[in-house]
Amino acid sequence: MRGLLGKREGKTCVYEGGLLGEREGKACVYEEGLLGEREGKACVYEGELLGEREGKACVYEGGLLGEREGKACVYEGGMLGEREGKACVYEGELLGEREGKACVYEGELLGEREGKACVYEGELLGEREGKACVYEGGLLGEREGKACVYEGGLLGEREGKACVYEGELLGEREGKTTLVVLI
Repeated sequence: MRGLLGKREGKTCVYEGGLLGEREGKACVYEEGLLGEREGKACVYEGELLGEREGKACVYEGGLLGEREGKACVYEGGMLGEREGKACVYEGELLGEREGKACVYEGELLGEREGKACVYEGELLGEREGKACVYEGGLLGEREGKACVYEGGLLGEREGKACVYEGELLGEREGKTTLVVLI
């Protein structure tokens, strides 16, 4: 994990390649080192095992995410299972659809259901009901106070939503903690 997590109201702050402090028993984190654990929260090792507590999924870097309570299991670059009608996902393959959610093809067309925008890889995402149109590697417009997004650039913020900088700080509003993960 790389990137800065700000902290408010006892949420842990994270520094790129450095220390994550801890508040109120939240785990401290060291880049490529140990995440301690408090109050049954999972300890984490970069590229190693994340233990699990209270049914929380164990995680392996680039490996398997277990699942609890119907949450989808995840394989890095592989399949996301599905539960309760949530779409299954294949890396670079088909995303099925459930309950009118759009099916997705990597580098192909995303169909649309119930006014959801259709998407073309490297092309235009249309918009319905004020949802932002998107251009691959370009501008995401914004509607109804939703943040506009620039690929590799600035995410503006509206109505207290956090602004985001690629590889930089995610600001925070109203005590919400933001996170950047750079793969």
